[in-house]
Amino acid sequence: MKSIKSNVEGRRSKVLTCDHVFGVASLRPAPSAPSAKGPLAPIFDRGDVASTSPRLVTGQHGRGFTLIELIVTIVIIGIVLLALVMSFHESLKVMGRQKDLRKAVVLSEELMNEIRSKRYVDPVLTNSFGPEAGEVRRTYDDVDDYDDWSETPPQTVTGTVMSNFSGVTRRVIVGNVPTNNFNAAPAPDNSTDFKRIMVVVSNADMAISNMSVVSRYD
Repeated sequence: MKSIKSNVEGRRSKVLTCDHVFGVASLRPAPSAPSAKGPLAPIFDRGDVASTSPRLVTGQHGRGFTLIELIVTIVIIGIVLLALVMSFHESLKVMGRQKDLRKAVVLSEELMNEIRSKRYVDPVLTNSFGPEAGEVRRTYDDVDDYDDWSETPPQTVTGTVMSNFSGVTRRVIVGNVPTNNFNAAPAPDNSTDFKRIMVVVSNADMAISNMSVVSRYD
């Protein structure tokens, strides 16, 4: 009986040993076959932790734009573009004004030279400034004939309209001024020996004036 019992316990021990060995063996991961699930498959394969660690996506790497980020980016770009367009538009306006000013200076100087080439006193002395009856610009013979004269658009002395000056007006004001103050208010006509000539060139956006004083003794 003891021999039989000993044999039975020995076999049971061997069975338990085999079960224990089998249990250990079952805990070891079997080599995984190549997966057909694509590059993300190893992340879900918990049997090989070492192989999944380098492939974990962390931080901002690999993350695309969200809808809010995209909207914010578009708004910022729109603001920058609007500022650039407005700046460019203002630059064009400034360049346009400078061009108009240069044209106005040329027009005023051209007319001023024409007026100063005339005589100081009219051959037929009159009591008031301005052209005599029948006189036109091309027949003006003294400085004060141009008083209160104007034209739109500018023309040459022969009456030819100057191109590229649409909307521009030239006006002339002539008046006597005292000897000691050329900037004073005009004195009565023919009351002093000095005449102030003021040529004003203007359009809808700007106006410039060119002043000169002529003397009876020039």
